[in-house]
Amino acid sequence: MPTQYISGTYRDLWTAVEIHKRMGTATKDKDERLALRFSTMLLLFFSFEAYLNHLGERIAPDIWVDERNNFNGRNEIAGRRYLGSIGKCEYLQSRCGVPEATVTNEMGAMMELKQFRDLLAHGKTEEGTTSYSCPQDESLELHTPEVWQLVNSDLMERAFAANKSLMTTIHSAALVAYPESGLEPSPFLSSFIQITDVTD
Repeated sequence: MPTQYISGTYRDLWTAVEIHKRMGTATKDKDERLALRFSTMLLLFFSFEAYLNHLGERIAPDIWVDERNNFNGRNEIAGRRYLGSIGKCEYLQSRCGVPEATVTNEMGAMMELKQFRDLLAHGKTEEGTTSYSCPQDESLELHTPEVWQLVNSDLMERAFAANKSLMTTIHSAALVAYPESGLEPSPFLSSFIQITDVTD
């Protein structure tokens, strides 16, 4: 019998975010904490991107059918250009009637997180010179690469709260604006695979 299914990738990613974040908070090992913060932040941006695609495919299929070209920053949608994931979020806010002013802080945090994601997605070797002095009674501190400068608890916590707030705000507005879209009542249900039997 043919079966239709919906697999919530963004929810799987969000579950992984929560697990990595919880493990990072619980561990007493400094290296483990840093590594888990690193993975939490990366997975957090992936879940943000996946949710935007999930929502866009349901309420704006006409736009998402050519997602790559529509969000490359060169083509206009309703008189405005949108670029990448941040552009997708701005477009969906506009389409659902969410005023930009209500999510300014959240968008700022996600833009910072995007900088971290971009450094990894387009990874390059960082080279340079630095000077330092190291008296015998002091420990030596070498240069910290840019990507690791962004791996801090402040950004992780702000981005975590921002992502949750953005997804909740946009999702709630989408439920009102697009009641026939088949959206779930909340974007933060546990990981799932929804299966529907299809009759011939």
